[in-house]
Amino acid sequence: MVDRKQEKTLNTLAANVTKQNELHVSDFYYAIQISVCLLKPFGAWPLANDETSKFKIVLHRASMVIATFLLIFIIVPMMLHMMKEKDVFLIIHLMCELLFTLMAFAKYVLLLWHQDRLRFCIDYVANDWRYAIIAEDRDIMLANARLGRTFGITSVVFMFSCGTMYYLQPIVTPNLVNEDNVTVRSHPSASEFLVAFCGICSLMANFVAHVCGQCDVLISLLEELVDGGKRNSGSIDNRIALIITRHLHLLRFVSHVRNLFTEICLVEFMNASCNICLLGYIIITDMNNNESFLQIFTYFFGLVSVIFNVFMFCYIGDLLKERCQQIGTICYTIEWYRMPSRKAIDLLMPIAISRYSATLTAGKMLTMTLTTFSDMIPNEYQETDVKYVFEQSHVVLRMLGIWPLIDRQPNIIEKIINIFLVIVCYLLLHCDMVPGILYYAVVDDEPSEKVKMMPPILYSVMAIAKYSTLLVHEYDIRSCLRHIKEDWGTVVVDDAREMMLSKASNGRRLFTLCCTFMYCGGLSYNTIVPLSRGSIVIDENITIRPFSSPGYYVFFDPQNSPAYEIVFLQQVLCGFVMYTITVAICGLAAVFVMHACAQMEILMRQMENLVDESEFGQRNIGAKLAIIVEHQIRIQNFLQLVENVLRYSSLVEIVGCTTLMCLTGYCIIGEWDNRNLPAFCTYVTALTSVIINIFILCYIGEYVTAQAEEVGLITCTLDWYRLPTNVARDMILVIISSNIPPRITAGKFIELSFKTFGDVIKSAVIYLNILRQLTE
Repeated sequence: MVDRKQEKTLNTLAANVTKQNELHVSDFYYAIQISVCLLKPFGAWPLANDETSKFKIVLHRASMVIATFLLIFIIVPMMLHMMKEKDVFLIIHLMCELLFTLMAFAKYVLLLWHQDRLRFCIDYVANDWRYAIIAEDRDIMLANARLGRTFGITSVVFMFSCGTMYYLQPIVTPNLVNEDNVTVRSHPSASEFLVAFCGICSLMANFVAHVCGQCDVLISLLEELVDGGKRNSGSIDNRIALIITRHLHLLRFVSHVRNLFTEICLVEFMNASCNICLLGYIIITDMNNNESFLQIFTYFFGLVSVIFNVFMFCYIGDLLKERCQQIGTICYTIEWYRMPSRKAIDLLMPIAISRYSATLTAGKMLTMTLTTFSDMIPNEYQETDVKYVFEQSHVVLRMLGIWPLIDRQPNIIEKIINIFLVIVCYLLLHCDMVPGILYYAVVDDEPSEKVKMMPPILYSVMAIAKYSTLLVHEYDIRSCLRHIKEDWGTVVVDDAREMMLSKASNGRRLFTLCCTFMYCGGLSYNTIVPLSRGSIVIDENITIRPFSSPGYYVFFDPQNSPAYEIVFLQQVLCGFVMYTITVAICGLAAVFVMHACAQMEILMRQMENLVDESEFGQRNIGAKLAIIVEHQIRIQNFLQLVENVLRYSSLVEIVGCTTLMCLTGYCIIGEWDNRNLPAFCTYVTALTSVIINIFILCYIGEYVTAQAEEVGLITCTLDWYRLPTNVARDMILVIISSNIPPRITAGKFIELSFKTFGDVIKSAVIYLNILRQLTE
């Protein structure tokens, strides 16, 4: 049935053809020569329809049986040896070799399973060569055939070079003598079933190169559609009919090629992903064990070969996608407006069909493109980079019991420790806040003294509120951390890692600045302020020793020893927890926002390179635009998560710090009047730390907004006129989205910016003047 459909299509194409390409046999063999030489010895190349002799059929089937037996003969002993081996490193060695052999066997079996489909694709190619009667069309197809041959030869060179080195390695390696005085001579693993492996790669390259040649021929027909020409003559109806017929013929062939290679690409993707990991581990281990240079170089060359081969698979798939989409672009950019209106409408179908991606897939799950290839090549410094970014926040959040594990669920012991830390933190915070509130409500002091009691109570309430928001948004924090780790794992753009490290360094500096001021100002307030006041003897000849935060303790007298020392230590620990909470929020904000800004810089670099033909080439413009859109959406989703994490804690910080600056300023004036220099300096340090903290939050919000506005400016000033028309139109949505910059807010109604920082300072000064008027 398939052959009849093919014959019908080809008859339609050749309706007006009176002769055939006289060199079609030699041209066809030139195009597929590499694949035939590699696959035919193993029975993977199907017999032609005219090869009906019993000898050829028997020889063909015998080749398949021998090849299958050789592979099974290799696999079974290797599996048995791996099951008996106890050394983990040797097991990994064997696993790498066994995996390669199993994947080669799987691809070989799949190719045999799809022999009919392969035969059909081969006949398609042969008939296209048969009817290539125009010299210019034949030259185009030969040029693309040379491209396919180049892919095949390159694959052979890389894989056979690696395999030859691997086979020669036991010859130059000295024999080992075991404990029983038995000489053990090493054997190379025969896992490199290289001929079949390279044959599959060459075969796919040949088919895709043929598709590219047919696309170029079809583009030539489209260019002659309006005025006619040597290739496309006749009436306008005949010219349109020829183009649509050739287009449908091409799409059918692409569909058969995709179905032929979808399972094979999946096997290749799995093989490459696992072997890149295992070979990398073997290389690192051999270097640490000071193994021979030849052995290390052999494995390294093998790693390069695996990467290069999967790169060719992905590049071939990307080339297929780009060439098929180019047809739709040409349909739109020809002078269709010169055609009769009813005839121009007939071009809508080729344009619409060309917008659907004709891509090779790996098991219909992964698209074989350069983007897929880049996802397979991780950042080799990922663990070090992620540790560098998370190091400070990890220490602080771990002390609070709220550090979320990214890659796994916490075990029972970790859960118990986290719950214990959370309970301890809440107890310390409430043990400071509750006595302070009771003291404020029960004890009848002067208004000025009550004002001095308010900052520690307010700060305790703020700390409890912020700590609770961190616990509530633990899932969002985990999502943000996982998002950052994934971004560090696929750093493949030029200079991207340097950009991200630069922003990470800025985030660490902000964290260090906040940490220095908060701990210095806070702990000095908890220690220097009460000690600088000294003991007070009241009328009843009772000595009163001051605390940093006075409290009313119902069940015991805090002035007696050791109750005083215990309460004093408890207040110091409570202060440490409160300052740690503030530092944690500031540190998370710095890490998250600086990472988002780094991703925006990478996005701007991608936009600047969008029309740079020297880097990617004009033909990849659609794929590059898709990557830009995906990256932009990913950044926006990440910033939305950051907004969810920081929204309410920032609101508490803004409102609380405004009040704290007012109250701390009042305390500074009071200590200045009392000439208490240590307390004065401590309050000034505390005020500075509060101002620095609120400034960092506002700076972070301003920075992310400015970076987003810069992205919008880049989209507007891009050389869009150098883009294809349809791609330039697609840029409209990118420009619109980029000109709505994301903003970090406090409670959805206060934007974190320099303007907000100025408003906070002004509000605090106004409240301070009102407070002084009320207390005088």
